[in-house]
Amino acid sequence: MKRLIIITSFLLLLLTYSLSAETSHSTIYIAFGFDYGLASLTTGYSHSINKDLDVSIDFTIPTVKMDTDEYRLRVGGDLRIFEAGSISIPLHSSLVYRGFGNSLVKGHGLGMELGMRPGVYFENWSLGGEFIWDRQLVTYLKHSDYYKRWFYKDVKDGWYSASGDTLRLGIVSTYSLSDSFALGFNGGYEYHGLYKTVAPPAYLVTTARYIY
Repeated sequence: MKRLIIITSFLLLLLTYSLSAETSHSTIYIAFGFDYGLASLTTGYSHSINKDLDVSIDFTIPTVKMDTDEYRLRVGGDLRIFEAGSISIPLHSSLVYRGFGNSLVKGHGLGMELGMRPGVYFENWSLGGEFIWDRQLVTYLKHSDYYKRWFYKDVKDGWYSASGDTLRLGIVSTYSLSDSFALGFNGGYEYHGLYKTVAPPAYLVTTARYIY
């Protein structure tokens, strides 16, 4: 499964590049922080189609190895729908493919992110709010023999409908160190829906970007 995700990411990356060869700039980024209840590392790539539209793809894995095997592949973009001087309102949307596993259950599924990041955007820095809704649409679960023997022998493997929502309310900011390098920060309150008892209600991520 991991090989499939890596290959898919690479193919989508090539497709994005071929569709946007005439864009104003491209960005490679690395993000680290506490994201969706895990200390995680994200690598990604984005293209600016024009001044109003960015498309991106990224891949996330946890940095702490526990009894878990999590990953996230995200493909999406941001579209600016309003601009007045330095004030701007970009909308965000993406498809999200997640996988996870431990000694009890393994699974994978498809979700989506929708939101907006209104704020002030200057040439060298920006500061705004972040409002994101993340919904897991469908999830496939495969329970281990250990789980069936000791917890619930009649549990059903298979596809399950919407299994959880995450709502984010926070701030997002960027600062350009030069024409090629920038640092970003986003963090705030996070409501985990069905998983609120597992992960703390907060997120905090720092991003380094190389722009070319």
